[in-house]
Amino acid sequence: MDSLAAIRGDLEPGIAGGAMTLEFLADSFLPPTKNSYNLTKPQKDAIRLGLATVAAQEAPGTTWESDLPKIDSRLFFPPAGDRLAQLLQTFGVPATAAELRAYTSVRNDIIHGRPGGLHLKDKTAALQFELFACSFVVLRKAGYTGQVRDSRSGKLLGPRQGSHVV
Repeated sequence: MDSLAAIRGDLEPGIAGGAMTLEFLADSFLPPTKNSYNLTKPQKDAIRLGLATVAAQEAPGTTWESDLPKIDSRLFFPPAGDRLAQLLQTFGVPATAAELRAYTSVRNDIIHGRPGGLHLKDKTAALQFELFACSFVVLRKAGYTGQVRDSRSGKLLGPRQGSHVV
């Protein structure tokens, strides 16, 4: 972890790149994302109309109003953290809910342009989490079922459940 902290200037781009990699892995190896909110088309249309009405009343001429088509394109899909949780579960990546929440919080602040308030320790932990998660997914996708060293703790993790590796 200390070696990652030494590259302070590269943490934010590294985390952004890792986040993009995890999203690419999810898009590549998981079933397509579907509307996870079980809303009908009329319900979705009413929500879209409501947003457009509020934007026109409360924020006319702003970039938020002009960005409504972009917002709409992601409005009814699960957040990135949910998709990441699905990826980790699918490939058996050992991570606690607290680790996932901490990573997602850092990822969101960086991806959405708010990295200023983050502590170096949190950014370093996020980068380590990404490196481990990406590596673990790729190893499992390639068919490797044996032991893997968790670079975050140095612990050797056992073979994947159901593996014939001893």
